[in-house]
Amino acid sequence: MREAVNIIASAPYTVTDLAIMIFNVLSIPLMSAEYEHVFFAANYLITERRNTIKEDIINVTVYLRA
Repeated sequence: MREAVNIIASAPYTVTDLAIMIFNVLSIPLMSAEYEHVFFAANYLITERRNTIKEDIINVTVYLRA
């Protein structure tokens, strides 16, 4: 633990720089609702009976449903 503190203390960053970096890393959303909607729509569209649908048709259908 002391080694980590020494490394951080000797780094050329200020406390403000470190705070901004930590905020940027921790504020990344894990999953966006928009992406969840697209994956749900694609999963609903692609079934075992319809697994041969071409990619462009899937893209257009998901786009039109959104």
